Amino acid sequence: MEDKARAWATRSPNAPVAQIFLADVLLSHGFAIRGTDYAYKVPPDQTTEFKRYIRLARSQLENTKTIASVDPSWYEFMLNIAQYQSWPASQHEALFTEAVQREPHFLQTYFVGSGRFSPKWGGSRDELNAFITKAVAGLGPTQSDAMYARIHWWIAELRYFDRFEDAPVDCVRMMRGAKAVVLDYPDQWNINNFALFAVRCQDKNAFDYFAKLIQPKPMMEVWRAPAYFEGAVAWARQ
Repeated sequence: MEDKARAWATRSPNAPVAQIFLADVLLSHGFAIRGTDYAYKVPPDQTTEFKRYIRLARSQLENTKTIASVDPSWYEFMLNIAQYQSWPASQHEALFTEAVQREPHFLQTYFVGSGRFSPKWGGSRDELNAFITKAVAGLGPTQSDAMYARIHWWIAELRYFDRFEDAPVDCVRMMRGAKAVVLDYPDQWNINNFALFAVRCQDKNAFDYFAKLIQPKPMMEVWRAPAYFEGAVAWARQ
């Protein structure tokens, strides 16, 4: 795959996707060598090779920035590299700021940008909250609330914290943002997930709002078991 990616990048030097794809493959190769264990469990030789591939991916992106950064995915991958290499806070912030100035509505920029502040990567609850608050501030009231909800959905999915309640989430704002997302994107996946988040937020009114939009029946990919949804309905009626 790496050989094919290099050949494509060489064959299409002015194609952003070809240049970004090579960096993606290099990162994937590095993680295949590293494995999925906690850092302290990874053997030194695997860690060395992992870091080498991260450097290769970074060089590929930096060397093709003029061509490839018209695609906001370039910043997504660079923000991941910033996290893996533990860039200083000022350097990470500068990269994130540049990314949102280029394309303020690309969701992945906000998602991967938050990763550096996960406690599992050396961040803290307060640092994460400060990042999110500042990151969404320039989007306007409705869109900032919507992005706030989306980021906290991402944080919950990737389990930055062992429990949702441990995250620095303002449930009132999240539910306000969730309604904004559903208004623009009334997909059943969004509706069901935000109904579940309403339960986690202990917000009966928000749960009732989303539950009424669920059609034709709850998605078990979200609720796992009918009894969970039925229990939520009973709880909301109390």
